[in-house]
Amino acid sequence: MTVWLAFGSAIHADLVAYWPLDGQLKDAAPFGQINDDGQFVGQVTFKDGRIGQGIVLDGSNHVSIPTSPDLEAGNKNISISAWFRVDAWPERYETLLAKGSGNNYQLARHAVDPDRLAYFGGIQGDPLEAPAGGTV
Repeated sequence: MTVWLAFGSAIHADLVAYWPLDGQLKDAAPFGQINDDGQFVGQVTFKDGRIGQGIVLDGSNHVSIPTSPDLEAGNKNISISAWFRVDAWPERYETLLAKGSGNNYQLARHAVDPDRLAYFGGIQGDPLEAPAGGTV
């Protein structure tokens, strides 16, 4: 599986974590409690993304962000925004983004319906519809 990720270039004042993928994984958010710098695990390639730069992940690499109070959903609302492009899905169930398991959150390819994404927060999982005219 090859995944391209790109994050938006505009920074909102209330962001608690933001990685512009400008050649590194430095947290550029103005509102976070701590600096949530990440690290690349394996060799990562930078490419032009949908907005600014993006990274290419091919299954032999990933991004790791340390545990942080900024990223804990708990009983509060959380919003996650990213552009991604998947060239191929080698498995029926593939994770795009995850914060642990159990009571944490995860965004993944829906295991039963491959044209949908699933968001899991806590114990429940709710499928997300593909955009109109598009597929996942």
